[in-house]
Amino acid sequence: MFLANRAEFGGLPGDFAPGLCLGVLERSNIKIAVVPKSGFRDYGIADGAYVNSILMGEAMRQIVRGLLLTIAWVGLIPSTANAGLVVDVTFGTAGSPMGDTVAGWRFRVSQPLAVSSLGFWDEGGDGLNHAHDVGLWNTSGDLLSSTRITNTATAEESASTFGRWMFNRVATVVLTPGDYIVAATYLDLDHDQARIYARTIILPGVTYVHSMQKSFTSRLEMPDQAFPELKGGIFGPNLIAVAAPETSTLAGAMLVSIAGLARLRWPRSRRWRSRDQSPPPAP
Repeated sequence: MFLANRAEFGGLPGDFAPGLCLGVLERSNIKIAVVPKSGFRDYGIADGAYVNSILMGEAMRQIVRGLLLTIAWVGLIPSTANAGLVVDVTFGTAGSPMGDTVAGWRFRVSQPLAVSSLGFWDEGGDGLNHAHDVGLWNTSGDLLSSTRITNTATAEESASTFGRWMFNRVATVVLTPGDYIVAATYLDLDHDQARIYARTIILPGVTYVHSMQKSFTSRLEMPDQAFPELKGGIFGPNLIAVAAPETSTLAGAMLVSIAGLARLRWPRSRRWRSRDQSPPPAP
């Protein structure tokens, strides 16, 4: 867009003030569309050619309405800027499994939760000795997300002075209310230790259930052994998440937005001919 001044175009019909040029149409000659001071009507200037004259006011109002509705709906989509650790540790003991193991914990969510990252505990905060696969499952055994954590992962501070978290971004997964399991691979007598018997800080809307593990495997598989007696948990794997709006809320906002956009209509155009002809009267 650019400003079109009447002084630059001699013989413009009607009373034009400088305004935004809405585009250039090409036919047999060049036509310039400008916004007049009154009527908000586009006029074209041509010699012996048809030019469209389009009423803009109502169309623009409807476009703005539709955009605002869409922005309002998008605003309900969870933002990762407000995401936080699902669990953090403030105390506990460093521990390693006996034998290759997949270990982690089961948790319950009471409201929709959007998971954007999976991570692993770095005991001592001095880097991992080897890579660890981290997975997230529902209780039906479906793997919802997974990643491999190495020293190239993004470090996140912990409330504990004993280490830090290492995270990778993953495609966002929205967890509906229910139980889930997060777990990671460990090697026999792994030097990348987990925090066990830990005091924790839990994200609102999330409840720790109990520890889980699957013994004698180095592959990422859903743990099938529960350890409710290990009350402090096996906090090696972790998640970053943020509360997500209810599905019904999103659906309602989307329907309102679609209804608003469906009302958009481009006004009827009128044609007039010759630079000497006066523009058509406003409807």
